[in-house]
Amino acid sequence: YNVTLLALDRFVALNSPFFYLDKVTVYLSFIIAFLSWLFSIFYNFILLYFNGFFTVSPTEEEGLNSSNEILFFADVMVVFVFPCCAMIFLYFRIFA
Repeated sequence: YNVTLLALDRFVALNSPFFYLDKVTVYLSFIIAFLSWLFSIFYNFILLYFNGFFTVSPTEEEGLNSSNEILFFADVMVVFVFPCCAMIFLYFRIFA
């Protein structure tokens, strides 16, 4: 997510430089980076919980296989596909 936020920062800086100089401060950058890390930690704990890391003993793993495929697909979309698509879109807007 940090790389995606960096792409968004560069997009705003290049497309509206006066807005960027007035509105994007060090404090705002810190808050956005903090929220990004907070979301990542929260997301990983939720993912671990739904995968049974906190609640399932090693002998009860047989019933989790069907839900793991859905969680794997959702995880790939949230962690890889959406940020990559956002970065590709932003960099196409910057360089086009």
